[in-house]
Amino acid sequence: MKLNWKRLSLVLAFILFLAFGFWYTQETTIQDHAPELDPALCQSITAWYFVNQKGDRDGERKEVTIQPGDPAFDQLVGLVRNQKFSKSLSGLLPLGSRSVRLEEGDFQWELHFNFNTPITTPDGNGHAGPLLQVHNWYGTLNLTFAHLDEIWRDASTGNKTNWSVQVLEAIQSAEGTGT
Repeated sequence: MKLNWKRLSLVLAFILFLAFGFWYTQETTIQDHAPELDPALCQSITAWYFVNQKGDRDGERKEVTIQPGDPAFDQLVGLVRNQKFSKSLSGLLPLGSRSVRLEEGDFQWELHFNFNTPITTPDGNGHAGPLLQVHNWYGTLNLTFAHLDEIWRDASTGNKTNWSVQVLEAIQSAEGTGT
């Protein structure tokens, strides 16, 4: 009889673990996760990017600020706003260190959606600044919801490689028009 309880407990724990995993990693848009945080309402986007050229690990990291009215602004807002993201179970583990062997053409970028006008969160507090941050570090995607004090490490998204390239191209298209 005792053995059956142990087996039942193990099966139940496994089912609960699976249920948690499916719930935790479900895809959602930024709007669904944080409805008060509409990227289209930000006052500017600050973007940084780096593309590895010929193994030059120490190349220049470029910065551009993109304002509403710039075609890249609307493109970046659309790319982030319409994309579904999911958390990774590996994000629950301690971060540790990261390294990557760079190949020519590898890239990283970071977007900060700047809300200069405070937005009100469900708890009634007002928040301003770079409240939404999306960071692609050579294929590893992190999302930061600063007003919720929440970071999604190693997030995933459908067709992540092509989507990341589209974001990089939008940033680069703004480089000549940004500040």
